[in-house]
Amino acid sequence: MKRPLASLFLLAVLMFWPLKLWAVGVSVRPSSLELRSVAGQTGSAELLVSNQTGEMGLYQIKADELADAIKIEPSDFQLDALESRLVKISLSYDRPFKKELLISVISRPPGANQLLAATGVKVPLKIFITGFAWYWKILGIFCLLFVCALAGLGLKLINDKKNKNA
Repeated sequence: MKRPLASLFLLAVLMFWPLKLWAVGVSVRPSSLELRSVAGQTGSAELLVSNQTGEMGLYQIKADELADAIKIEPSDFQLDALESRLVKISLSYDRPFKKELLISVISRPPGANQLLAATGVKVPLKIFITGFAWYWKILGIFCLLFVCALAGLGLKLINDKKNKNA
């Protein structure tokens, strides 16, 4: 009789053993971002990241695409309980284009390795780069002047050749 009771007690203890789960809350404002710029200039947007728990957390922000072109400052930081931090997202591109991508905001408890589960959110980022950079306009003007100079030189040579033959 003691053996089944002991087994039942052991099973109950193991089932209801308080397992510690680490979860760090994250809140982000605004819920979506829009970055507008002119080609050749830097456009930027800001994101407010908040720790919604009573524990310290480690945060990482990264772009899911165009990671080399998009600059995020700071991209890795620590927030104490109920603390917030402003993150600047900037992009400089030399050609006009339009793209929608996601920014990942990942939070982990302190001391957690990469194998532990993390919490996070994905923030949509719409990028609108319009117009041409000023240096492309200047290059176009120089090319136009060069073509005009070549055309003028060609006409002068043709004219000089006609005058020699006449």
